[in-house]
Amino acid sequence: MSDQRRMASLLATSLALGALVLAAAPVTAGGVGAVEREGNCTSAADWRLEVEREDGGLQVDLRIRQDDQAGRVYDIRIRQNGHKFFDANRTTNADGEIRLRRHRPNKAGSDTFSFKALGPGTIVCRGSVTI
Repeated sequence: MSDQRRMASLLATSLALGALVLAAAPVTAGGVGAVEREGNCTSAADWRLEVEREDGGLQVDLRIRQDDQAGRVYDIRIRQNGHKFFDANRTTNADGEIRLRRHRPNKAGSDTFSFKALGPGTIVCRGSVTI
């Protein structure tokens, strides 16, 4: 085999091995570390939904606020990729807030979290985020 052919073969082998090493390198959680969205409910209340990568999973934080309206009951449902994982009533605190925090597994691919909260009277809060 000529020196040129040997050199070309060695170069091709080196490139192939380099590509294999790169392909086997661990993938880090690139992209977004947290996603937050906020909005208004249908009447006199607002909400904020935040999902953050934490401890190999996802930290879900939901806040509903009805200013200075303590003792208001909300029926809250939260879903991850369409599957309900929280369904309960919660009551606003002295500041008129409800705060929920849940840790969820990080599923393969994107995760979409959505919620719906029915408050007193005609109050409806709903929103979603994808991480």
